[in-house]
Amino acid sequence: MSELNLGRFRELPPEQLSPEQRAARQRLLDGARGRVPPPYRIWLHSPGLVEHLDGLGNFLLRGASLTPRENEIAILTLARQLKCAFVMAAHARAGQRVGLEAPVIECLLDGKTPPLADPRERAVYDVATALPAGPPPEELYRRALGALGEHGVAELTGLLGYYTSVAYILNFHDVPKPDA
Repeated sequence: MSELNLGRFRELPPEQLSPEQRAARQRLLDGARGRVPPPYRIWLHSPGLVEHLDGLGNFLLRGASLTPRENEIAILTLARQLKCAFVMAAHARAGQRVGLEAPVIECLLDGKTPPLADPRERAVYDVATALPAGPPPEELYRRALGALGEHGVAELTGLLGYYTSVAYILNFHDVPKPDA
C-alpha cells in the first residue's frame, strides 16, 4: 500500500491484514478498479462492506443509465454540500476528463448554480441540491421524472447515497484533498 495521506486513519500494512481483508483488497486490485481507492482502504476493516460497496460503485459508475457528465455533476454537488475536500478535488479532475466545462466545475465547487442547458443535467443538479433537505418540491419531482425517468431517478439517488458513504468515511478520518 502507498504512502497516501489518509488523514487521521492509519493504514495497516498488507502483512497485518486478516485473510478476509487481504482477499477483499485483492478483489479490488483484480477488479474493474485495478487499485484500492482511499475510502476502500479505510473500509477494508469490514471486508463484507468493501465487497458490497465495490459492486454498487462499479455498477453506478460503469453500468447505470446516467452519463459520465451527469455522474460528475451529482458527485460534485453532493461533495460540496458535505464539505468533502478529497471528493471535490478528485471529481473536479474526473469532471474535466468527461467534458464538464471549467465554469461548470467552478460553480459546483463554489456551491453556485452552474450554467447547464441540458434538461437531464439540470435535473441531476437540482435533485442533488434539493434532496439533502428532504423530499423535493412537486415541480422538481415531476421534472426529474420527466427528464430521467424512474430508472434514472433510482440510479441518481443510489449514486448520491453511495457518495454520501464515501464522503462520510473520508470526512470522518479528515482525509485531505489528494495531491495533483
